[in-house]
Amino acid sequence: MILSIRWFFYSVFYLLKIKQITYRKSWILSRTACLVNDTYPLLKLNNSDIYNVQKGRVDLLNSYFTNSYERPRLGLIKYINRPDIKKLFIQQKYFFLPRKNKPSLFILDSFSELVDKRFVGRSPVEGAFNAYFSDVDSRISKKMVCMDLLAEDKLFDSYLTFFNAFRSYSDCPILFVLFPDKLEKRQSYLTRSRAIKESIERIKIQIPNFHVFEIPDNLVNHAKNDSNPYHFGKEVYDSLANQIIMSNLLPVKN
Repeated sequence: MILSIRWFFYSVFYLLKIKQITYRKSWILSRTACLVNDTYPLLKLNNSDIYNVQKGRVDLLNSYFTNSYERPRLGLIKYINRPDIKKLFIQQKYFFLPRKNKPSLFILDSFSELVDKRFVGRSPVEGAFNAYFSDVDSRISKKMVCMDLLAEDKLFDSYLTFFNAFRSYSDCPILFVLFPDKLEKRQSYLTRSRAIKESIERIKIQIPNFHVFEIPDNLVNHAKNDSNPYHFGKEVYDSLANQIIMSNLLPVKN
């Protein structure tokens, strides 16, 4: 009970913050994980101009546009293992897009489709959310069913449906960042990464004002004292920041 009250008040604070961001003349919609999030400071952006829904896997975002978005019950937050991941749960619960003051730029990366699993309530009242499997306590199985990763054969259609729906909402530039897979050793994730890339390469031909960014393999190395295949050395973030800046797609600062 105490935990739920704490996160209720955090939710109120979060909603006020997002309202403030989306009232700004210029703001960025973001669906990004650590690679892009750690690049933002290099872009000299004000963090208060960025509205991120990190675990917004493309099928979840699709459901928003079809009015079938299943918001997770706040009480489920007790099954999320870490405070930082609880905040990502809150992002999903309260996700919305303003109808009037629309984003100046939409930045995404490929990480959510690469690793996030969908958890769906055994009862409709529980809703649904996305998380990495180790993000949640095993006891959640009493309330939720793990529906696993988005099937590879659904990636392209899911992307196309979403980006077409988003284009009906906004004509702002879309920047899509492909996570490097050079350090990945697991074949299932390598296969998945390549399926995402193939889908996005097809998408950029069909969706206007759609821009894809990749990091050259020769710049990709592990972060110092970190074996995680998706935590990178400084060269990766510098390269991505330079590509984004040189694209001249960043909005004018408020």
